[in-house]
Parts: sequence; structure tokens; C-alpha cells
Amino acid sequence: MALHSDYDDIVPLMDAHQQSVEIHENEVRIHDMTVARAAVAGYLSALSAAKRELALIHALELGVAEILARRRAARG
Repeated sequence: MALHSDYDDIVPLMDAHQQSVEIHENEVRIHDMTVARAAVAGYLSALSAAKRELALIHALELGVAEILARRRAARG
């Protein structure tokens, strides 16, 4: 199955010197980022504020796992 993206409208909000997503060895730091996706906002808004950060981390982990699995399957 080929990877498909409905996110052709994604553009960087910051210049190369002020990245909103930084990678440091085994961690990702996200600064001042807006995720303008109704499904994401709806999912997180249904949770208590105390659970939202962990839920976002789990959603990222699940999304990455799914992307990697689809890439492996596409390679055959």
C-alpha cells in the first residue's frame, strides 16, 4: 500500500533558525506549534487536561508505528 498524504497544505511556520520541532538524541522538543486538525483537537478535547499530554505522546507513537509498518509493507 502506498503512503498517501492529505497534508499538502503543510508549510513551515518558522525559518530554519527557529524550528518548532527539535530532535535531541532520543527526544523531540516541540515549541509553539499549532496543529490545525479538527480530528486531533476533537480527540484531545474529549480528555481531561491532565491526560492530554500523554495522549498526544501515545498518538505520535502510534502514528509513527503505522507509518513505519506501511513503509515496510510497501517495500515488500
